[in-house]
Amino acid sequence: MSIAFVIAAIACGLAAVCYAEFASTVPVAGSAYTFSYATLGEFVAWIIGWDLVLELHSVPRWWPRAGRCIWVTCSASSAAR
Repeated sequence: MSIAFVIAAIACGLAAVCYAEFASTVPVAGSAYTFSYATLGEFVAWIIGWDLVLELHSVPRWWPRAGRCIWVTCSASSAAR
C-alpha cells in the first residue's frame, strides 16, 4: 500500500473526528446553514441559506438540458462511427 494512501486515510479520519465533535456540540440536526450559523454568524448563514435555495432551484432545471446535450453528443459520435 502506498504511503500516500495511509497519510490520506489518517487525514480523513482526523477530519471525521473533528466533524463528529463539532456536530455533537450543535444541538440540532446539522446542515450547511446550521453549521455556518453556529460558527460564522447570521450573515454568512443567510448567504449560505440563499445559496442552497438557488442551488435547489437551478439544478433540477439544468439536469434535463445536460442529459439532452450528452445524449445528442453521444448519438452523433456513435452515428459517425
